[in-house]
Amino acid sequence: MRPREEALSHRLSNSRLYLDDEGRLHPEIWQARREIMRASATAGLYSLHLPEEIGGGLGRREMLFVEERVYGYGVGLNPAILSWSEGRRRVSSSAERTSASASSARSSAGRRRACTL
Repeated sequence: MRPREEALSHRLSNSRLYLDDEGRLHPEIWQARREIMRASATAGLYSLHLPEEIGGGLGRREMLFVEERVYGYGVGLNPAILSWSEGRRRVSSSAERTSASASSARSSAGRRRACTL
């Protein structure tokens, strides 16, 4: 992680260089994030929040500690270790869109409840 962040420090510390001319992540940043995602998956970290049968098994409480540790190192490239940092994926079939909408609605409701505490 550190060598990548050091090599990209000029982009990570300057929002004008972090993004390209179209407002998207600069290709160098995106490439570094993808490398980190792959390394995280190889190490078994990328899918910790998913069901145990597909390589995960940690609940929300346990993931809180994982997130705290990851973000404790900063927000440069570190969040790429976690799969939800990848951004929204494209959903192609109507069944997948329905499932994604239902999931989003459930998580939005959970966030609303959490905000009222």
